[in-house]
Amino acid sequence: MMIMPVMLEIARQVTEWQMPFVTGRSWLGGAISAEYQYAIWNPVSVSLYVLMDRFGRLDQAAAFFSIFHLCLLSGGIFTLCRGFGIPRAGAVAAALAGGTSMWVVYWGQAWVNALVGIAWLPWASAALLLAYRRALHVGPAAVVTALSLVSGWPYTAIALIVGAGIALAASLVLTGRFLACVRVVLAMGLGGAIAAPAYLPLLYFLLEASMRSHGASSDVLTAHFDTLLAVSLPIFPNVLKTFSGVERTAPSPPIHYVSWFILPVLANARWTALGLKDRRGGLGLGLVLVAAAFGLLSMYGAGWYFRWPFRLLPYYHIAIAVLAGWLMTRTMGDGQGVWNMGRTALAFAVPLALGFLNQSGMATDQAILLSWICVLVLLTRYFQRSWPEYWMAIPVVGHVTIFVYLTAVFPHNGMVPRWTPPVERQALPGIVDAPGVRQLALYQPPGRDASFGSGKALDDAFWSELMPGNNLLHHDVEAINGYSALDPRGLREAFCMDYIGASCPDAAKRILSPATSADGAAGLSLLDLTRVERVVAQRGLHAAIFAAEAGGTWVRAGSGRHADVFVRREPLPPRPGSVSVQPPDVQLRLVERGPDREAYHLDKGHGGGRVVWARAWYPGYRAFLAGRPLEVEPVLGFLPSVVLPPGEGGELVLDYVPAGLRPGLAIAGIALALAGAFSLGSLLLKRERRAGEGMSVTAEG
Repeated sequence: MMIMPVMLEIARQVTEWQMPFVTGRSWLGGAISAEYQYAIWNPVSVSLYVLMDRFGRLDQAAAFFSIFHLCLLSGGIFTLCRGFGIPRAGAVAAALAGGTSMWVVYWGQAWVNALVGIAWLPWASAALLLAYRRALHVGPAAVVTALSLVSGWPYTAIALIVGAGIALAASLVLTGRFLACVRVVLAMGLGGAIAAPAYLPLLYFLLEASMRSHGASSDVLTAHFDTLLAVSLPIFPNVLKTFSGVERTAPSPPIHYVSWFILPVLANARWTALGLKDRRGGLGLGLVLVAAAFGLLSMYGAGWYFRWPFRLLPYYHIAIAVLAGWLMTRTMGDGQGVWNMGRTALAFAVPLALGFLNQSGMATDQAILLSWICVLVLLTRYFQRSWPEYWMAIPVVGHVTIFVYLTAVFPHNGMVPRWTPPVERQALPGIVDAPGVRQLALYQPPGRDASFGSGKALDDAFWSELMPGNNLLHHDVEAINGYSALDPRGLREAFCMDYIGASCPDAAKRILSPATSADGAAGLSLLDLTRVERVVAQRGLHAAIFAAEAGGTWVRAGSGRHADVFVRREPLPPRPGSVSVQPPDVQLRLVERGPDREAYHLDKGHGGGRVVWARAWYPGYRAFLAGRPLEVEPVLGFLPSVVLPPGEGGELVLDYVPAGLRPGLAIAGIALALAGAFSLGSLLLKRERRAGEGMSVTAEG
């Protein structure tokens, strides 16, 4: 309900040959480019949005998008493993484990931008590994690195910097390959520069217009040490440090789980294979250090704008999956590495004991899965002795069976709502069916207090009547409410909305009180300034208050199970385009109107004054009169406005180019040119060397 509606809005704009920088159909979260999470600079993502838009059902489109990225993630892990020299069998096992870890499968469907960013990270890592080995690959590695950085998930940037930094430090100490490390740093730097159009608008938004820094908390939703140990136990409480302290929730969905074979592999591996004297042995040591770093960061990391460190768990899971693939083939591939029963039992015993101490119930599911894991351990030992060339089929088959069980029949624990999301985009019957209007919803999801947040009790009627988040984008309605990870300051302060658009208790009084400022808004209410035509107010929280505050200016036009609908008794005076306020003697005629641009003809001879537009302001708005720039000033912090000089006329243009986009494009262009020049120069140098070697051989002959 947060991300997918905007994906389809991007598809709509792209198919209409518009750059999807902004949408006027949702005010909260309408700055698509500056919001960053929608990956509009990743051509693969945008192409997928266009394909999703062709699906008749939203659930099928979502499944297509998720499955594509799960496959992309697994393919990237396989490619990375092969780059490390891991044989195909170990690479397949690692790809399945890392690509279907339960954090990715569960939270990756809720935060699909997380799934996109995570899916591209192994490909970037594999490309950087090629750059480490040959200068020719620096340019392509920079491009692939940029694809991971523009994919809408800032934790991918953290993971890339941390993982590459640790790996390069280990390589430099153990092998002394300074130039190889420099090539990786160069590729990463160029990749970051190529990604500048994605993150510079984000930075401008954060610095100029966001309230996100006010709510940053690095001490909430952190992983617990128990969770790091339980990567092979499907039955285990999710131990997280939450807003109310350390909580041990029921195990569904088991976001800690990676694969049943991880712990026995780590317990039975010959760790001497990571020896420091072997130049390739440093690779295994680097994997251990990277996995440990991600595990610690998920417990203690993050800060500034990076909240909820448990979002770093999937990188820990991927790292230990790759490490397991390395150890399975490097230390157990000779038929001698039969799992020791004592070590294997101990590997499961410690986290299992913690699980029993921290939870009760679930005995049937525990018995089923633990019994099956015991069978898999015995089968693995048998195959290691009798058919050592085939033994790794057991971990793979076992992983698939447990994955099917967890996703198909595992019991629900109430962590997520049980409503049925909409699966079709046509207008729904009832009070939401009024196309073409501008709507404000006053609501608070059931089960939550005024601190805001997503509720657990949303049902189908609540969903269809109040449309929380971005869901009105599925319909022909323009919404003030929406979803914004960046929490725009002006909208937050004016409407008292949280990041999913939910309203505080006194919202009705705020939006109906006349403005007292002298900047063109005096005497008008917030609903008048924003030209809202319909208010949907939740009963029991907002409807009665709104009716009392509105008096006779708004009338109840309909009711549903959860909400009442109010419309204006008298329509607002007509205005051209999205203009909300204009001086009495100013004559404007609309010439052009789009998501990011409005143009008007302004007659001469007026007395000047302020024009205010009923659209959300974000950093990057510009205005021009007859080609000369005018200063854009946000009224009440979120409505763009300009002051017209007296008497002047001509074409009045208001357009939006995300702040930071132009320098970002310039930086990206220079970086792309440098990356191409570096790789081309490396290729020519290589050919020249080969030609010189050929001439030398001929001369000697």
